[in-house]
Parts: sequence; C-alpha cells; structure tokens
Amino acid sequence: MTAMTTDENYFHLFGLFPSYEIDLEALDAAYERLSLEHHPDFFANAGTEEKARSERMSAELNEGYRVLRSESERSAYLLDLLKAERELDSTQLPDGFLHEMFALQEEVDELAENGNGARAEELKAQAEQRLQAVQAERSALFANVQNGAAAEVLQQIQSNLNCEKYLTRLLGRLA
Repeated sequence: MTAMTTDENYFHLFGLFPSYEIDLEALDAAYERLSLEHHPDFFANAGTEEKARSERMSAELNEGYRVLRSESERSAYLLDLLKAERELDSTQLPDGFLHEMFALQEEVDELAENGNGARAEELKAQAEQRLQAVQAERSALFANVQNGAAAEVLQQIQSNLNCEKYLTRLLGRLA
C-alpha cells in the first residue's frame, strides 16, 4: 500500500465536484475509505519516506474533511478556489449591516449589565434568524457563480461570509 500525495484541492481529494452543495454522505464514505487506506498505522513497517507520506496524507485528509464538512469553511474554501487571481475586499459588508450589528452589540452590552434574560433570548432568536437568512442567500450566490456570473458575485459571497462571522460572534456573546 502506497501513500498518495495530492496537489489537487480538497474536493478532488475526495472525488467531489467543486461546489457549494455537496453530497455529505459521499464525503463521509470517501473520508472513511481514504483514511483507512492511508492511515499511518498501516505504514508502521514501511520506510521513512513512505511513513512520512502517509502522515502527510492523513493530515491532509483530516483537514480536508473538516473544511468540506463545515458549510461555512467549505464556502470560504470554494470562494478561494473560484476567485483565482482576483482581489476581493475581505472587509466589505452590505449597506446598513454594520450599523445593525453595532446597535445589537450595544444592546447586548446593556443586557450584560442589566441581566434581562427574556430580551437576551429575543435577541438570540433574531440573530439566529438573520444567520439562517445569510446562509440561505449563500446557496443562491454560489449557484450564480457556477452559472458563469461576473466577479461581483464573488464579492457578494465574500460579504456574505463576513456577515456570518459577525452574526456568529454576536451569538457567541448571547450564549
């Protein structure tokens, strides 16, 4: 058994088409198969170079699986593949979003001082709904990219991921 190395992306590593929507069952099956095939324990009696390749491949499989299994990380990874040499503004947010987040952050700060549990739950529900809307929008944005849309859609995806980061941090404060 020889350890495989890859210069390809994580999608190719697992035999998946690079896409936002992936078959998670196929990913799980490929991960299990490849992990068994390249697990360092099976190379205990192999030469030093072959052991090292097995360890590198095992680490790559684990990282690739972690990235592709997470919708958010898969999105950022796919965006990185799609943008190629294009520069995107990694801080851009939709109009009004930052103002909305600042207002919510202020309210969360006040709640931390006053301890209004009912309002905290309302804010948490509001932030969760907003996060779901952001994630739902991402699917349509990636579909536009895969249908040949312009670079501006890539920037919209970047902005969408930025929104998700803000909302995730806000939810962390409300937990």
